[in-house]
Amino acid sequence: MTADPKIIIERFKAINKERLERAYAIVRPNQREFLKLVPLFFHINHPMLPGYISRDTPAGIKCYEPVKSALHGIHKYSKSISYRKPAKFSINAIYAMGSIGTISHSVESDFDLWLCHEPDLTDVQIKKLEQKARLIEQAAEKLNLEVHLFLINADTFRSGKILELSSESSGTAQHHLLLDEFYRTAVLLEGQFPAWWIVPPEEDHHYTEYMQEVEKKRFFFFREIIDFGEVHAIPPEEFFGASVWQLTKAIDSPYKSMIKLLLIESYMSEHPKMHLLSQQFKEAVYSGVTDIDLLDPYRLMIERLEKYLMEREDKIRLELLYRGFYFKLNLPLTDLPPKTFEWQRVMLNEMVQKWGWSKIDLALLDERRNWKVPQVVKERQLLFDALASSYRALSHFAHELGAESMISAEDLTVLGRKLFAAYDRKAGKIELIRRGIDIELLEHRLSIHELRDDEGRSIWHLYTGYLEKVAKHDLPIKQTRSLVELLAWAYFNEIINRTSTVSLFSRNPVIDDVVIKRITDRLFFQFSLSEKLKKGVINFSQSERLEHSQFLVNTGIQLADGFDINKYETEGRGSEPLSYGFDNECLLKRLDWVHTTSWGEVLCKRYLGEKGLAEAIINYFNWYSNEASNSADIPDFMSMGIIKGTSITHRLMELFGDFSQWFQGSRDASISRYVLAIGTKLFVFWDDGEQLSYVEFKNLQGLKGLLKRSSPQYISTVIDRHTLTD
Repeated sequence: MTADPKIIIERFKAINKERLERAYAIVRPNQREFLKLVPLFFHINHPMLPGYISRDTPAGIKCYEPVKSALHGIHKYSKSISYRKPAKFSINAIYAMGSIGTISHSVESDFDLWLCHEPDLTDVQIKKLEQKARLIEQAAEKLNLEVHLFLINADTFRSGKILELSSESSGTAQHHLLLDEFYRTAVLLEGQFPAWWIVPPEEDHHYTEYMQEVEKKRFFFFREIIDFGEVHAIPPEEFFGASVWQLTKAIDSPYKSMIKLLLIESYMSEHPKMHLLSQQFKEAVYSGVTDIDLLDPYRLMIERLEKYLMEREDKIRLELLYRGFYFKLNLPLTDLPPKTFEWQRVMLNEMVQKWGWSKIDLALLDERRNWKVPQVVKERQLLFDALASSYRALSHFAHELGAESMISAEDLTVLGRKLFAAYDRKAGKIELIRRGIDIELLEHRLSIHELRDDEGRSIWHLYTGYLEKVAKHDLPIKQTRSLVELLAWAYFNEIINRTSTVSLFSRNPVIDDVVIKRITDRLFFQFSLSEKLKKGVINFSQSERLEHSQFLVNTGIQLADGFDINKYETEGRGSEPLSYGFDNECLLKRLDWVHTTSWGEVLCKRYLGEKGLAEAIINYFNWYSNEASNSADIPDFMSMGIIKGTSITHRLMELFGDFSQWFQGSRDASISRYVLAIGTKLFVFWDDGEQLSYVEFKNLQGLKGLLKRSSPQYISTVIDRHTLTD
């Protein structure tokens, strides 16, 4: 194993060059041309080039001399551009980090670029450089190229201060893990190379002392290096934060996060004498290995995790690891056109043969887009179990060592909210089974059967295809107590759309194909399957808010459930549908509430009878309790019943409007109450400043007793417009 700095630097640069060539070969020609010019865009400031802010924007990349092809390339923007060497060099280097130029690189891969700048830049200069970076990202976007530029000050990075929490960074959760990944995956576009290259593997434990010696003796390469710091082990404090972070990433990228969690778990198992992948990579280079197929960081990672799981005889997670990696690459070996992705195909073929996969296995995996709901649900459960297993192991380890989490309070709040929104199994929550598993689940033919349990209550079953009679071996893809919830689940998981044919089998005469169509059409109208729900692009730094609501009134309510059509046609009393006729009957028997939140949650709740309406009122308005304005939107109501549907929906809209005015005004009063008659009962609502509550009275005497009670302060009472009118 040689330690000659000149030879080592040449090896690393040769490996770097090959990976860069592979990366450029994968992207389209116009994208390749743009990427090759990115260093030059930051090297000089010219009004005709992408990203121009001003002449005094920090520029000049150290150790970079543009090649003729790059200087010729900028002439496409303007023939008049003449290159002048920058007077000052404010940028240390530009790196691409991640899958670039590896087996994991694909045409869809984004480019995470580290723009490393001098530590002495002022805040104004950094702001200008950030503005330039954003403009260059936008220019790349026009070429369908996803580029993320991160400004890095190596001095502050070395001290542990890294990027704020975002969809592209890990916040305070995993500094050393990030550095480990950087050293084994980063490709230098232009500029200074990492000082880590020239620190021999056996000196990694004395990295700081070694670098002090380099600085003291001013070796020939001293001005060519940038120092990001040492990483020979992962501190226990990082394990918890890293595991929480990866769990949140797993919501939208479950396979990727499962693999990363497994890596962290394998590192943890070696504590305190860890052998990181970055060290393994460096040792191979120092021992003379320069074959980039053998040094591929993702191949090295999978081989390490394979060994880890085999030692533990964990066959389930091992197969999931193989599948997850194969799916992530998106290189269907049974369906790749000849002479495409040649080197990646060869490497992947070697790997799957080692795994023992047959052609039949590959064909089944390559048909993943044709998986049906049961397969997706099963795979999702396996992923969840694997993620949970790693999380428990990491949490237990961190707790055992008494390690304090390095994750900040702010990051922990955001991550906790995202975990809550994704994994909390609250009542009525619609599980989004497609999230993170990119599979088309649309069914063009579906059957819904209403069955009954031992107590005679309805259970709604959803089946794929046309199924007139249900046999014991026929398994539904979903079953619920509520027809509305069943259809909402199918809609939000994109199993049903406007072209789907749904066959209904129910003994309820008021539920037919027309009702099914009305419900599904209303869901399509009211709820857009936006990218927010599909991709989880959500701001979790803000409190959760109610976004869209739809109330469905009296779905499936029959005449036999207490309706006497003759009575309602002839009775001469007032037309208040919430306390109707001489018997003060509430004509609202059932409410189904479908709603989405700003955190991407989808919920469907059912409310029955008089008390159900009171519960629906406080549940709806409590969403607005913590908002500054307290101004609640009036939700949409749609009648699905056959008796006085229009009258009921109009009354509910009127009630929610009146209640909203009282609710907003109640915050200005010391104490305020709202009295509402529902059926034969009287309900009194009040707002204690944090949430709404209510109490019910069977008759007027009970209400009078409440109103007569003495209070040390004035209590205003609002009587609903249709209450106590007799």
